[in-house]
Amino acid sequence: MKNNIYGNGFQFVHSPVEFDKFSDKEILQYCLGATLYMPGTKNILDKILNRSFVGLSSMVMCFEDAIDYKDLGLAEQNVLNLLRVISGEIKCGRISHSEIPLFFLRVRDLEQFISFTKNLDSDTASVLTGFV
Repeated sequence: MKNNIYGNGFQFVHSPVEFDKFSDKEILQYCLGATLYMPGTKNILDKILNRSFVGLSSMVMCFEDAIDYKDLGLAEQNVLNLLRVISGEIKCGRISHSEIPLFFLRVRDLEQFISFTKNLDSDTASVLTGFV
């Protein structure tokens, strides 16, 4: 991903550089940009695959205060599906890590974190950048 939505004529002090979740920590700390914060129940898979979010460099899908507790299971399934499909698209070469935003998950507590991560495999985990 390259954070340059201003076009070729815009003059930067330092030119934008390519980055993705595997970039060095010293680069990533400046790459969050405008972060999309949303409930984990919201299905945005098609928008991500269609690259509808121009300039979006990071997003947080929330399992905490953005959803009711009764919707936690639905939110977890929605996020797991999103991670599975995106990891499949990456494996097939239809999309790359540099074409998707940095994905973060906001968990409710340690118990929910442990429970949720038991459902991740190496492919789905590879889509995530981290937890907040």
